[in-house]
Amino acid sequence: MRLLEQAPAGWDARMAFPTLATTFAEASRALGFRPLYAEDGASRALVLMRGLSAPVIGPWTRRAKVNVESTDVAFATELVKVIRRSSPALVRWGDHYWPPAPAVLDECPGMRPVVRHIIEQDLTRDEDALFRGMKDEIRRKIRRASKDGVVVSEVASDADLRDYCRLSQATNGRMEAQGQAAIYPDAFFAEVFRRMVPAGHAVLLLARSEGIPLAAGMFLLGREWITYCHGASTRDRALTVKQGPTAMFWHAMRLGKIRGLTRFSMGSVTPTEDPAHPHYSVYAFKRMWGGTLSEMTSGEIVLSRLKLAFQDRVLSPLWERAYPIYLHGVKSADVKRVLLSALPGLETRIFRRLARQRS
Repeated sequence: MRLLEQAPAGWDARMAFPTLATTFAEASRALGFRPLYAEDGASRALVLMRGLSAPVIGPWTRRAKVNVESTDVAFATELVKVIRRSSPALVRWGDHYWPPAPAVLDECPGMRPVVRHIIEQDLTRDEDALFRGMKDEIRRKIRRASKDGVVVSEVASDADLRDYCRLSQATNGRMEAQGQAAIYPDAFFAEVFRRMVPAGHAVLLLARSEGIPLAAGMFLLGREWITYCHGASTRDRALTVKQGPTAMFWHAMRLGKIRGLTRFSMGSVTPTEDPAHPHYSVYAFKRMWGGTLSEMTSGEIVLSRLKLAFQDRVLSPLWERAYPIYLHGVKSADVKRVLLSALPGLETRIFRRLARQRS
């Protein structure tokens, strides 16, 4: 088995979910990943490698993520051996969008489970049944949005994309102010719009009132699933009362039905009944839509505990300072230069610190 720089012919036609597709792989470059492809018979996997390319320090920064469509434990085991040659500290297997097969999680050597939760809707029900399954508050918000003339449409032009990115930037700013990690830069959405949307692998939605953007969302489109991936919204008090995010979710749910999809994931949640918990409001909002709370179990394999400790204790704090620069429009190569400029003299201190921890 080899990791290929280019996808084998017909790759996307055989993929069950967009996070295994070449379109997603190319969009992931905007997040600093290097996509690689593995195939053996009917088994396939997209490997996303991330880390600095600097000498000496590079291997200490490397991690891998595997999106796999296979139930073959032998394939997964061999893939780990191949990935190990690139010396990553950690290999993540799947996520709450598309987890590995249970056999891979249970039998692949070194695999440890990572349990997440989603709220999913059964789109085989008719629209009236979906609406009746919601709490009264959500139904009122949907009616309010309709009464206020909120219109939800797909991002279809560069102007639409700019509106989407402005909402995303504003939401990123609020997250950073609260000490939370924002994820996606504008370059990622530009690649999603350019690659994934035309291929039918994703849709970007905008909710507007009188032309003013209220909420934005990215949804992945698989063979069965429509899955919420990213959201952003205004916090202008004159506009939040129009219920843009609620209108957007309801539109996405109906869009999934129109496209013949059978399941709708509202994305990852943290089940909690504690109002003080930072994720309580998101969980409470999604629970009001009805649906079923389900587990999505992904996995991870630690290949080097020493490198992982280095990444968690040294690189992560450094990256938290540098990544907001990237989110606000600096190119990936520039971010690497920012990080590398901090590395001279740092390596000695790092290894001394790790040596003290080992002793």
